[in-house]
Amino acid sequence: MHEILNLADLFIGLLRGTIDRGASDSLDSWDWVVLTGEVWEKHGADVSACLRFIPSCHGRAPRNPAEKINSGYKAWEHLLYLFELGPGLFLGVIPMEYYRTYCKLVAGVRILYQKCISRKHIERAQKLLLEFIDDFERLFYQRRTDRLHFVRQSIHNLWHWAPETFRLGPSACYSQWTMERFIGLTTAYLRQHSTPYENLSRIGLERAQLNALDIMVPNLHLTADAIPHAPHGSIALSDNYRLLRALERHSRAMTEREFDALRAYLMTQDVDMPNDWDRKIQRWSRLYLPNGQVARSEWKEALRAPEKLRRARDVKVRKTQRLHAISNEQQLDLNGTLEFAEVRYYFELDVAGQDKALAMVCLCTRPDQELLELSSHTLWSCQHQGDDGLRVVEYNTIRAVVAMPHHSSMLPDAFRDHVFVAEMPGLEIAEMGWEEDDIEDEED
Repeated sequence: MHEILNLADLFIGLLRGTIDRGASDSLDSWDWVVLTGEVWEKHGADVSACLRFIPSCHGRAPRNPAEKINSGYKAWEHLLYLFELGPGLFLGVIPMEYYRTYCKLVAGVRILYQKCISRKHIERAQKLLLEFIDDFERLFYQRRTDRLHFVRQSIHNLWHWAPETFRLGPSACYSQWTMERFIGLTTAYLRQHSTPYENLSRIGLERAQLNALDIMVPNLHLTADAIPHAPHGSIALSDNYRLLRALERHSRAMTEREFDALRAYLMTQDVDMPNDWDRKIQRWSRLYLPNGQVARSEWKEALRAPEKLRRARDVKVRKTQRLHAISNEQQLDLNGTLEFAEVRYYFELDVAGQDKALAMVCLCTRPDQELLELSSHTLWSCQHQGDDGLRVVEYNTIRAVVAMPHHSSMLPDAFRDHVFVAEMPGLEIAEMGWEEDDIEDEED
């Protein structure tokens, strides 16, 4: 938490030119100072405009930094602003050489913020952060004594973050987010205010016993990984997924394009479409995911005013099977590849005598490969395809709810219809810092 705050203070201070400057250092030589005047105002408005595209399960969305950066801007806001939205919003705003350097920092932090990290990923994070430090010294500090204060402790800490992860484990285990979440939980559990410390000791003992039982017998599902309560009318699926209402009262016929997408899915299952099927299904509006998020759908979200919505129908999909082409001209192979999509709705279908929960989604285009490489794989810039991207996928291929806001308004018109993927940094950490997504009943 504090590392994020310190890095944000340094980086924003440099881009705005508000960091302390030595008497022998001319501001005219600071070619990285771009967040000033009208540019700063427009950039702040771009950050604020992202609000309706950031799901509520991502936590508190960052406010307009041009108005609120000095008014109690929270650590989580800094995290989402710089490490979730930053690669998409700073593109075209800061000079390209500085942008590439910044993206190396973002990539390294995103990796190390995970709860489960492989050795290979830690080594990649170390490489990215060391390259960032070298670039930072070359571009900003330039080995000038009057800029020595640029190299703060937060920059030095980056040298040790990855090696310490090998020694101590993921930072999720000992970060301030975890401690603050623990304080919040124990305060919520407190019932005997006349003897608070005795009550907390008892709560701590019970929690330790439950944790030990959960480790010894995982099938008991005593931890918060299981859904906290089952809302009325929901349907439990395997792997801790669950279909949540609203449920359409009456069956409706699929559109022709949706029917083509379903037929293509059934081909992958070696199932023939019955000739006498009336093409009618009942739509579900939400899907509970194992990570505690709730993926919603266009069916219900489209009924709400855009300014009152925090969109939660954009999802990450990872397929492990081949999807047959909807037309002879198109073939889409999602064999283990990552895709991002907008969910139209969820539904159940009898496939070869087995009830399956499925999702009708609209896949986005593949990312701009040049931008993906340029940004150290932090910027997935794509476009919504609408009906052209319609596919049917199984429920357990949906892995997470993501944000897909628009790029900076200061980019050329060629980016007007482009969006970028913003995944919540360290989802597992966020579960310890925020409540699970709301799964209360929704009207049919």
